[in-house]
Amino acid sequence: MTFRFAPAAEREYLAALEWLRDRNPTAAQGLHDSVVSIVTALAAREFEGREVVIDSGRSARRWPVGSLVIYYRRRGDVLEVLRVFDARRAPIER
Repeated sequence: MTFRFAPAAEREYLAALEWLRDRNPTAAQGLHDSVVSIVTALAAREFEGREVVIDSGRSARRWPVGSLVIYYRRRGDVLEVLRVFDARRAPIER
């Protein structure tokens, strides 16, 4: 199974990495490595996050990675990352 980031998820993810990279490049690289590892494992169906409804009204699954929460769903053989949300902000779950 492969994965892809929706445009909103990619923007959120890159913004989070940029913010952290400006403050601590080593931590930013560690976060990036963790996100890639988790998304790869989710795509391989090694484990599954709990199901939630996000603010768009869509069902998604969630998996935390550090201070980020990855919201995703499966479409055929593709794991689609819908959002990469900073869990320190107000939640996007209904």
